[in-house]
Amino acid sequence: MDNIHQTHANEFEADATQDYKDATTIKDLVKEFIDRKGYTPDCFKRLDISNDLEREVIEFLESKHLLILSDSVYESICYNLLEKKDNYNGWSNYETWLLRLNLDNDYGLHQMMQEIVNDFIEDFELSETEYQEDKHYYICNLDDIIRDHLEELFWIEEHNIFKICDTWTYRDWQEINWYEIAESYLDDIN
Repeated sequence: MDNIHQTHANEFEADATQDYKDATTIKDLVKEFIDRKGYTPDCFKRLDISNDLEREVIEFLESKHLLILSDSVYESICYNLLEKKDNYNGWSNYETWLLRLNLDNDYGLHQMMQEIVNDFIEDFELSETEYQEDKHYYICNLDDIIRDHLEELFWIEEHNIFKICDTWTYRDWQEINWYEIAESYLDDIN
């Protein structure tokens, strides 16, 4: 296990003993996330999750990967459960749609994203079967990589990402659903 994963494993070791089989516990986890992020009460509407989704969340929380992931795991699960914003052209919001559209429409950015995703797949030696079995784990890892890489470019004027986003504020940048961006790239390849 590499140092980053070991650090996260140590951080979440106490969480491993918690009982995630109770749906109330999952709802409490989601509520805790909402409170931490300061979301409004109307975001809490969809907390009556379906049995299929509930089972999927429970299975994920019980999986071994809970121990080695950061808060992005909780963020991505909760964001998808709560549907914080209305959909926009099939994406969770306008900002996410706009970023993915521009990443696909600019040749240089498109090539860069393909390299990032291909490197990720090679580094993890990711197969279709592994991806389907531990989908959240891989998406959360890739979403961190994509966000970090693009945030570096966000403030550098000579890069195309600045030209695409020059009218955005940093708040708009924070609205991007990075989990959804990462999932779309992995789904495209797999």
